[in-house]
Amino acid sequence: MVPPAGNGQNHDAADAYAYDAAAVRAKMSQTAASGEPRVVFLTFDDGVNTTMTPRMLATLKQYGVHATFFVVGNTITPPTAPILRQEFAEGHAIGTHSFDHVYTTLYPGRQGSTAAIVKEAADGVRALQSVLGTGYYPKVWRYPGGHMSWQNLAGADAALRQMNLTWMDWNAAVGDALGAA
Repeated sequence: MVPPAGNGQNHDAADAYAYDAAAVRAKMSQTAASGEPRVVFLTFDDGVNTTMTPRMLATLKQYGVHATFFVVGNTITPPTAPILRQEFAEGHAIGTHSFDHVYTTLYPGRQGSTAAIVKEAADGVRALQSVLGTGYYPKVWRYPGGHMSWQNLAGADAALRQMNLTWMDWNAAVGDALGAA
């Protein structure tokens, strides 16, 4: 999949507060310099959902906060399409988080499958574009399970760069997806 001419856009309204995904990922691996302002990026995975996503959007709106939603393509359906449009209209970033989110397809034997990852990324982008328009391009991808969880991803990372997608992990979690201790 090739991004639209000009690499597409992922948001007009966010210019005042948006950050480049590659710069954010690089910054996450560095220690903040003394006196450097701290920035928090809220991210939500695995939607779009007709129950929880509207509640999250209402809370974010109440506090004037923006977030990035990493959307699984197969959750985009006629009932969820208006919610996805609302995320975009309210100025939130939207990234792709695969189409099916199936670990055994993406990482057979815990090894990344470049072909499967590229297909899932492309299918996820197409699903987003089916609702947000062909000029929309997410520019950011989150590996299901996180980049840090799998092996042999260099080929997939390079292929994602060719698709103008920057992979983004997280460096803090609330614990809901971390399993029992």
